[in-house]
Amino acid sequence: MAEMDNNMYMEVMSNEGTHSKEKGIGECQDSDVDAVPPGKQVVVVQQKQHHVSLGIAVGCVILVCIVVAVFSIMTIQSHNENICSQTKVYSLYTRWGRTDCPSTAELIYKGVMSGAPHSDTGSGTNYLCLPHQPRYNFTMAGYQSTRGSITAVEFRESTKKFDPTKDLHGLNFPCAVCQAPRSVSLLLPAETECPIGWITEFRGYMMASRKDEKRAEFVCVDESPSYIKGSDKPDGDADWEMASRLFPVEGRCNAEAAVGGLPCPPYVDGYELTCAICTQ
Repeated sequence: MAEMDNNMYMEVMSNEGTHSKEKGIGECQDSDVDAVPPGKQVVVVQQKQHHVSLGIAVGCVILVCIVVAVFSIMTIQSHNENICSQTKVYSLYTRWGRTDCPSTAELIYKGVMSGAPHSDTGSGTNYLCLPHQPRYNFTMAGYQSTRGSITAVEFRESTKKFDPTKDLHGLNFPCAVCQAPRSVSLLLPAETECPIGWITEFRGYMMASRKDEKRAEFVCVDESPSYIKGSDKPDGDADWEMASRLFPVEGRCNAEAAVGGLPCPPYVDGYELTCAICTQ
């Protein structure tokens, strides 16, 4: 009897143990966290917190780098804008026939309008503004026959009927080199006004060498020219052979002129051409 009781007790215990094992397996299947021993749960939580902290730190570093980069770009742009605003751009032009510059420009220097003697077949073809006070280096005394020559420019208008310059026949022209606080200069022929957006520095008349003499450049001489003091002579012809001579320029366009080309109208054959010096 006692043995039977013991067997029943062992069976009951065995069933309870089996039930306990099945319950444990079911609980482990319901929750993975509950299946991890308590000590390891702490480690997993700490690892997750570490990953979150590391992500935040990396994000902060990236954000700081972006802010620094944007600030650097803005600083560089501001610096470049300051440099550009401080950089001044100028253009140069020569005001032939005057010793001063208009109010729109600054005088660099003034001098004597000069070119090759009209009797020379060589030397230069362009006009230069020679300063009043030359500075020499090595020189040779005397006149060397093979050298190029340069001399003062003398205005010629033998009829003395062209009003702007009729009193300047035989006189030498001065010049002034001017600096305008703008980047471009333009000689605009056959015009008295500059295009819209441009500044008219001065107006004048186109002039060049005489048509049957050595060819020279076309220049714009101020509409109210002055002359070099001391160049006036009784008849205006005392230095006829030595001078570089300057004449008004006429437009030619009819068949009789034999040089053709210009459309008439709007050009008028034989009219003296105007000009303007413009800057922008």
